[in-house]
Amino acid sequence: MNLTYTIMDTLERCFDGKPCGVGEWDRKIIAVKTAEKLKEHGCKNIYDPQNPVIKDFGLVDELYMAGLELAIETGMLCLDTERIIKVSEDELNEWVKSPARPLSYGSGADQMNLVPRQPEDKKPAIAHLGGIGNPTSEDLWIPLHQSVAQLRVTDVLTVGTLYTVYGATIRSNTPYELMMGLLEAKLTKEATRRAGRPEMPYSAITSSVTDLGQFGGYGVPGGATIHDLAVTGAVSELKTDFHYLNKAIFSHQIGGKVYCLHHPIVGGFGGGPEGAALLRIAASLLIPLVYQCEFVTSQCTDARYGINTSRPCIWADTAASLALSRNYNKVFQGQISPVAGPCTKMLLYETACHSINEAVAGTSMIVGVRSGMGRYPDHWTYLENELAGDIIKSAPKMTLDQANDIIKEILPKYESEIKNAPKGKMSTECFDVKTFKPSAEWQETYRSVRKELMDLGTPLML
Repeated sequence: MNLTYTIMDTLERCFDGKPCGVGEWDRKIIAVKTAEKLKEHGCKNIYDPQNPVIKDFGLVDELYMAGLELAIETGMLCLDTERIIKVSEDELNEWVKSPARPLSYGSGADQMNLVPRQPEDKKPAIAHLGGIGNPTSEDLWIPLHQSVAQLRVTDVLTVGTLYTVYGATIRSNTPYELMMGLLEAKLTKEATRRAGRPEMPYSAITSSVTDLGQFGGYGVPGGATIHDLAVTGAVSELKTDFHYLNKAIFSHQIGGKVYCLHHPIVGGFGGGPEGAALLRIAASLLIPLVYQCEFVTSQCTDARYGINTSRPCIWADTAASLALSRNYNKVFQGQISPVAGPCTKMLLYETACHSINEAVAGTSMIVGVRSGMGRYPDHWTYLENELAGDIIKSAPKMTLDQANDIIKEILPKYESEIKNAPKGKMSTECFDVKTFKPSAEWQETYRSVRKELMDLGTPLML
């Protein structure tokens, strides 16, 4: 990055920063500062449930400024040392105002270039599709991921999580996890090879809870390459630990391309949708500097259900994405996390809502689809990903007004079911692993929902 702030500043502040316990951080810093910033910038109680896509750019820009100030005033908490990693205003502004760097992933014919976008941008977002953390068995890993890699709308592959390694249950922070890292990479590379896209980039190592999986599978012979996206994370709200920092630093030091997950909570210490949006903005500004990573993946997560397809979350994510795309000359990623499972209309409705709002709001790259909230093993297919990719690539034909009108029509189709969402069917019940064809029931459900979406004015190209 060639910035004044380096990763050594992060590490030194993990040990020399101001002491702060987790309870104090959550209740006296995050909760208090978030409320203060919302009030100072006139953004308190601006959530409008009747319009899930906010269109007041004045309020959106105020949210951005509030998020920038919040990032400067809070910093991040290191959980291992219980000290604050504080970034100065000059340091953060140097990063925020620095020129956007060209980002590329993969190689050869499968190379993908990632650039910032604007609201209602005429160039489509990058579609980062696949299993995204869904528990996936070893024998289904290749066919499920191959089916997504074969889609022409897929630019980057995101993968599920292994829950066994060579048939044995994976135990966190043990050699099992180290072995799992390489197995995940080998299976994924075989899936992309069979799809005819051997150099397609993918996100690695998603099965890894601690840093061991990253050490075992990223940048090693036979594993994920430095052209793939190295995944790390942060703890909500604005917290980190040494496992996450180890992932980032290790991957960065070997020349890898690192991105970080951070999911603010609607109904958490930041408060309602406005507070979650504010924290998503702050994280997207702060974490790339603290972690020296390329971008942040974020979703405003509903504390009640662990999803981001509820009405408050769609509003919050749209507000945050608009604030960033209008004011931040860097890339950022949104996420699609429905609660319903495969072979249900609800999953497709949820997928459509969150694909539309992020794509039209100017999000650079969109990752999904995390079917069934990632709760059930082998409960995802390529069809929900195909729908997400189709919408992402067709979104340049939509305006914010159109997106708002369409989402307002789709939300009532599934909102009442969120509390008791259908689990759906296992991958093998609605997807043939030999022919790669969906079941007749799943195909008909998909066609029916596509027709509904198109009748509502959603442009689709497939």
